[in-house]
Amino acid sequence: MSLTPDNYAKAMGKLIAQAWQDPSFVAKLKADPHGVLAGFGIDVPTTVKLTVVESQQNDFYIVLPPQPKEGISEEHLAAIAGGGSTTGSAGTAGTAACPVSSAGSVGTAGSGG
Repeated sequence: MSLTPDNYAKAMGKLIAQAWQDPSFVAKLKADPHGVLAGFGIDVPTTVKLTVVESQQNDFYIVLPPQPKEGISEEHLAAIAGGGSTTGSAGTAGTAACPVSSAGSVGTAGSGG
């Protein structure tokens, strides 16, 4: 099965629900995030470093993707800063939003590029 935004969101929702209910699952997720995600149909290459972070009630994380090796042109930077959208921009490259909890924390998962 191909991973689509819809089934990714469903898989992450199930993973988060299980983590909220089962502290031993959280320990497994922290110890082997690649294996646990694969069990939910989310295959992440082993070359990608995965870090599991448990946020608290008032935590908010901003995950910045790595800057492209070729750099960013002034024109591209102006489009990003001005709210414009360009394919592959540093503002969107390698990020995927995760569900927002009712507690108000937000998580993001970044890809390795």
